[in-house]
Amino acid sequence: MSPQEALKKYFGYDSFRQGQQEIIEAILNRENVLAILPTGGGKSLCYQIPALVTTGFSIVISPLIALMKDQVDNLRNAGVSAEFINSSLGGYEIDRIMRDLEQGLIKLLYVAPERLENIAFADKIKQLKPSFLFVDEAHCISEWGHNFRPGYLKIRDFITYSGIRNISAFTATATEEVREDITRQLNMRDPLTFVRGFERENISLSVHELKEKKAKTAELLRIYGTPAIIYTGSRKKAEELSEYLTMRKIENLYYHAGLPNEHRKLIQERFLSGKVNVIVATNAFGMGIDKEDVRLVIHFNMPGTIESYYQEFGRAGRDGKESHAVMLFERADLKLQQFFIDSAFPKKDLVAEIYDALLDSVSVQQGDLPEKLLKIDYDLINLILGKNIPRGTILGALNILEKAGYLAAISDFRQKYFFSYILNPEQLKKYTKSLPDNIKKEIILWLVKEYGNSPFERTVMIDTVKMVQELATGEAALRDSLFELDNSGIISFQAPASKDTFRLLIPRIKSTKLVIDSRFVDQNFNNSFNKLKQIENFVYYTGCRFAFILKYFGDRKEYKCGKCDNCRRENETLPADATQFINESVLRAVHFFPDGVSPVHVFTILMGNSKSENYQKLPVFGICSGFQYGQVKPVFNLLLANGYIFENKSKGNRVFLTNKGYASLVELRLIEKTGDTSLPSDPGADLELFFKLKGVRERMAKRFSQPPYLICSDEILAGLSRVKPKTREEFLELPGTNERMFSKTGDEILSVINAIPVPSDDSGNKDLV
Repeated sequence: MSPQEALKKYFGYDSFRQGQQEIIEAILNRENVLAILPTGGGKSLCYQIPALVTTGFSIVISPLIALMKDQVDNLRNAGVSAEFINSSLGGYEIDRIMRDLEQGLIKLLYVAPERLENIAFADKIKQLKPSFLFVDEAHCISEWGHNFRPGYLKIRDFITYSGIRNISAFTATATEEVREDITRQLNMRDPLTFVRGFERENISLSVHELKEKKAKTAELLRIYGTPAIIYTGSRKKAEELSEYLTMRKIENLYYHAGLPNEHRKLIQERFLSGKVNVIVATNAFGMGIDKEDVRLVIHFNMPGTIESYYQEFGRAGRDGKESHAVMLFERADLKLQQFFIDSAFPKKDLVAEIYDALLDSVSVQQGDLPEKLLKIDYDLINLILGKNIPRGTILGALNILEKAGYLAAISDFRQKYFFSYILNPEQLKKYTKSLPDNIKKEIILWLVKEYGNSPFERTVMIDTVKMVQELATGEAALRDSLFELDNSGIISFQAPASKDTFRLLIPRIKSTKLVIDSRFVDQNFNNSFNKLKQIENFVYYTGCRFAFILKYFGDRKEYKCGKCDNCRRENETLPADATQFINESVLRAVHFFPDGVSPVHVFTILMGNSKSENYQKLPVFGICSGFQYGQVKPVFNLLLANGYIFENKSKGNRVFLTNKGYASLVELRLIEKTGDTSLPSDPGADLELFFKLKGVRERMAKRFSQPPYLICSDEILAGLSRVKPKTREEFLELPGTNERMFSKTGDEILSVINAIPVPSDDSGNKDLV
């Protein structure tokens, strides 16, 4: 069967999407392939079809249980023999799947990365020799990826042990750095790399900078319609926005990781079925959710990375119809993301403190290594520390400790249900007969049918998903009944903790002996800030927004989407010389205020709208009156984003000229450069002292992140070197000096001056006696 025939037979399509066929052909030619294809871009077909047209079976490694089950169900409905193995299955079911695999009854086997650690599984795969190994969501293997998962690091050992050679990796988001890491981690030699399909011709992107976001959100929902997903930066914001929309008679539900599993599943089902058309959520929503007709995705807060942004807005318009993605931005969004980054990478001393408090909170002594899962009680940890440390910082410390090998944080999809019988077979039989026909009786009969005698001998993991489906009951009712059986002494039942949990991997040690790779932590911290800078640049970008994204992901071709806010404004866009004129005007305006100036005043000065006589005397007053505010503001924002000016929040959000901005004005010859080697014009100046004072000024300029001329002019330095003031009062008597200048440089300058040796009397004259 050819790939085209398989495409038509199993999936009902007549032709491939852009890039799919060349990727499939490369895989069939036994090339190692790294394919970067966007969410909704037909990524799964690129590994499913090679598996279907090749003899034998293939393995797909995937981290998402919900997505894994969804793909397997779809393949089965299409007539493909597919199975999955993950933590939701019991031992009996896994044994059956492995028997079917051995008998050649399975074409595609989906596996969670944690399964690769099972030596019996690895031995069987080594013996059966799969045709291909496909790694989905491959960015999870990279420590530079936006969703790194330590479990993915086991894939390399599995590949080496099993001897699989035909390896291909797939991801929707991978920068150059992540791509290199993926190929290294998977031992892929000379892989063919494909970056395809990132254009979404049916989605228009736009960014609005404003503060009244809630009202704008309601307006966007009315304009563009639903279904819609609204992403917020925090759980609290999701709940607040949901309440606001409800008050505005817009039916919606909020979703975040703090909700119980059952509640989250119910929300997903209601959204997928169309019973609710607006979801207000954190980034916890969306993984494994495949709804084709989402018309609108709103980012209520700027996300932290381009990768997250693309993946989230990519959930719109999967049916190919016109859709919209709108980001609502304010400068506070940057502060929120910076807080998240700071929280994710706490300092080594704080990590050690949290390690001690965490283990004290669960009464683990030095040298102890408990086998059971341990609960994370954030309030108790803070009580022990005597501090109020954010949950994100504690989780950041746990992540660092996990990467260092001291513990394993247990996420929702890794939590499991276990049970064993307390009664012997005969006692259980008598007990069951005595029960009326109720849910508890059904549960026992189902457990006996599903797991046989094994639970009498050992603890067995329960397939709760299958149990809920076959018994037609809710998860809560099932769990309650299992707890009742446990309390009655019939079974021993272990449920996953409702709180976050962790497992200690090595006995507790003194926190002073923790080995933390600070270099690795610092590198990831810097990487996160660089990614944040990229999304900030995207916000202020004036060209085609999709072109920016394509370039970020490595697709270098020239591109204009024609639909984003910037492309739509293209006809209204100022000529390059006008933009340059506004650019220069903003820098000149800020240059006149060494102590900083509010952005509002910059605009009123440039537009000529201020009644201040001092402002009206400035040479730049009204210089941009021929332009609209909406034309000046983007230029100002771009100068801010690119580091020509900076905003100091501790000084009332005033903006200051940076060294980069100063250098630009000098280069444009709009101001004179204060050269480091220029001589003072004051003939009485002490040249040696003058250059020493210039050194002080340079240090102060770096300390305050300002150009040297704003700290103190050459003329004033020359006067100081001539007068040589010894006190604050003498310093301030020199024309041109002021309190601001003294507060920044005075102590340093007086220290240099007072260190000059007092000349001795070398005349040789002595008193006569």
